[in-house]
Amino acid sequence: MNRLFAAFASLGLYLLSMTVASAASLASFDGATSLLTMPTVRIDSTVTFSNVVIKLHTFGSLAVEDPTVGTEIEYRSDGNRILLPSITVGTTTFHRVSLTGATFELVSAGGQVPTGGSAGSALPTSVSTLQGLKDTAFGTIGYRNTTSTAQSILKAVTVPGRKEVYLFTSHAAQGILGRSIVRFNEEGVLDTAYATNGLFEKADATLELSYGSFTVDSQGRAYVVSWPNGSNGPQGALVTRLDNTGKLDTSFGTGGSLKLNPSEAAGQLYSQIRVATALADDSILLAGYAATTRFGATRSWVIWKLLASGQLDTSFGSQGVASVATNAVDEPAVLSIAKSGDIYMSGRRADSAKTWVVTKFNAAGVQDTGYGVGGFASVGTGTALLISDMVVDPAGGLLAVGQATGTTNKPQGLITRLLANGTLDAAFGTAGRSFINFYNQPTPVVSDTFNDMANRVWLDASGRILVGGYALDKSFNGTATSYSTVVRLSSTGVLDTTFFGGAPTALAQASNYGFISRFANTNIWEAEVRPVFPSADGTYVIAVLLQANTSVHSFVRWK
Repeated sequence: MNRLFAAFASLGLYLLSMTVASAASLASFDGATSLLTMPTVRIDSTVTFSNVVIKLHTFGSLAVEDPTVGTEIEYRSDGNRILLPSITVGTTTFHRVSLTGATFELVSAGGQVPTGGSAGSALPTSVSTLQGLKDTAFGTIGYRNTTSTAQSILKAVTVPGRKEVYLFTSHAAQGILGRSIVRFNEEGVLDTAYATNGLFEKADATLELSYGSFTVDSQGRAYVVSWPNGSNGPQGALVTRLDNTGKLDTSFGTGGSLKLNPSEAAGQLYSQIRVATALADDSILLAGYAATTRFGATRSWVIWKLLASGQLDTSFGSQGVASVATNAVDEPAVLSIAKSGDIYMSGRRADSAKTWVVTKFNAAGVQDTGYGVGGFASVGTGTALLISDMVVDPAGGLLAVGQATGTTNKPQGLITRLLANGTLDAAFGTAGRSFINFYNQPTPVVSDTFNDMANRVWLDASGRILVGGYALDKSFNGTATSYSTVVRLSSTGVLDTTFFGGAPTALAQASNYGFISRFANTNIWEAEVRPVFPSADGTYVIAVLLQANTSVHSFVRWK
């Protein structure tokens, strides 16, 4: 007799079904594999997925003939409840079964089921069942160390459907001008077949390489942006593309590089690109600023759109370029794309209040002047506030994460939400914000010495919020110790204390002194020096830490 049947039997409730269950609501459990197969699952009354299979580790509290079970299979994150109208165990069928507090992992899922009821296209595996447990089968008790010659991590990228991790890094041997691309598989193993022993290096004394404008498309082609750094620069941008083996893609531009001229940016003379992202069709968005004079105040925030062929998409904006005048010495720092195709661009304004703002364009490159006030929505003010990542939620609201002075009067991780019209969502968290102490959750400690930074945000299938970040302690004789982790919040910004029992149990530690996350006297913010991010299929959360004064990358994985 398998375990689930035994659990029913112990309640005296093993009754052979005398009714015919709906095929869409009839689940089955295989005691030999502990797999629970469900034809559809409704998650938090918001979205339904087809052909879901989970592996049960524990059943939690089990009830039969539970009056709270309805007519469709449901998963409710509030209380971690699985509701099964009917379930077959061997040859026996049980009705109105609930599992509360079960621990399980997602094995596979089909497509999202639209309102009409037909099966949708297949989606990446959801992280809705992520339990926040260190994957001790990964490497050595959840860690894997890999040595490469790359140094400080500037950005980490994963691509849906490709089980790879791309790190954009600096390179110690080449100083400030040196940039490297390193590719690992999701097991944290260096891909030595990529470029030269896993590493592509670029250094040119005549060029300055952008810190944040690195992206990878669905075919594994990496894009890097640089520009002239001499007294006459920045007079345009040089976009370089590698093929999926890490070699220059000679089919792109000239010898693998394409020059974008400042005159293409609203007819101005100088331009810099600060951020890049790849779209689902492998076109590329590049965002930065353009000015009439070198580093001048008469500026516009600009988005270029390149087709996969390397040509400007002339259907976007004005001949491939969308822009909005800011008339100040400021620039965008973050770019996020909604499923609708809408584009959100964010950065700090050079006004007296140092306002961090978001502006919105539609997929055609037309600014939404009704968003916020005059097309700009305010996230907050002051030099202590910065935003490092954004994502649009199912209701059309914008979630933004970063850092701000919080309840402990020190830098804390920040998550805030704007409504679809660009106004602050006062119902989210406390007055529109939630602060995160990555080391001392769930209760912030006023006396702690940690600076916290939220550097990545994403959603699970039920709309819960995952935030990756780190706590940096500078108290130990000038030697900083960094702890990276991930926390989960409800869609209303409330910390989920059931997620691995609180952040300390999921901390990944490495000594990280010597690497900075912001550059003095500039508007460049490098929030991903200690990246925490979802795997390409959403099954795991991965953290990468660089051991101080070494070239050892420590990969940590949670499930």
